[in-house]
Amino acid sequence: MMAIVFASNSIADFVGAVISTTASRRRTAYVARSFEQKGSGSFITNSAFTQISPVAGDVTWIHFQYAKTWPFQNGSSDGSAVLELRSVTDTLILDFDMQDGNLRIRLFGSSTLVVNVTGKMDGTFMAVDLKIDLTTDISVELFIDGVSKYNESQAWTSSPGNPGRIFWRIFDATDFGTISQYVSELIVADEDTTGMGLAEMVPNAAGNYGEWQGDHAATGDSETGTGVSTDAINQKLSSDLSTSIGPSSSALRALVVNTKASVRGGTVGELRNFLRIDGTDYNGADMGADGDIKNHITVWDTNPDTASDWDTTDFSGVEIGIESRA
Repeated sequence: MMAIVFASNSIADFVGAVISTTASRRRTAYVARSFEQKGSGSFITNSAFTQISPVAGDVTWIHFQYAKTWPFQNGSSDGSAVLELRSVTDTLILDFDMQDGNLRIRLFGSSTLVVNVTGKMDGTFMAVDLKIDLTTDISVELFIDGVSKYNESQAWTSSPGNPGRIFWRIFDATDFGTISQYVSELIVADEDTTGMGLAEMVPNAAGNYGEWQGDHAATGDSETGTGVSTDAINQKLSSDLSTSIGPSSSALRALVVNTKASVRGGTVGELRNFLRIDGTDYNGADMGADGDIKNHITVWDTNPDTASDWDTTDFSGVEIGIESRA
């Protein structure tokens, strides 16, 4: 079982947070927008909240892309948090924070035990993976960019329950100007997430079609972000997917294409997503179009080239595109 909590996120996913529209704070310029959380000397406590569905077994993996502004690393604030993991009954499972620029983890069952984590989180996006194992004792392992940084176990007398809530936190930021942390690509799973990543496409960077007449325009609102626009029909824009690393133990059940696009002028009446596989185009349904950038989503539950379930290896031959129509 693997659940992607958000890929294209909206403000509703993170109560108390905002959505980043700064391209440099995304994993690439066109990846799903980041959740952004801010704190400052006048706004010293900021908690955002994400409800997640607990996995069925005793082992939970939580993966996300993370970045922060540089003062978060080197400051001397009493506390600058990353997150708390809690059960659905609000029992603390894990407290992951920074103290004087050092990473620390405090586990369930202890109000005083704090373990320093080797290394610091710099100002670029990095992959963070947390493994929480409640099979016997509570065991936590932290990976940063696929490298294990921390592994700790401790006994408990009653299970806190699997993670069901994530509190993204900034607090006691009195020694800083404005500080921000950014999160994207949140995945919750019951299998190893290290090395996983959502596949991405960068419009017109590669692919068989580059006839799009519009341009990339940052004209979307805070919910839809950067997109592409066109004022001509029968134009196609396509790209190869970036590397996608999925679970090796199971087939990938669906390919979800989310294109952000709008039209200029009255010529274009429809937009549709398409896949190009082994030299053949497979078209999605017409989705309509207007002058506002909107999400245009098409789901392929099976590989249209084989009429079978998607497998990880299938993505090496898939190209994704969007077409403008009358």
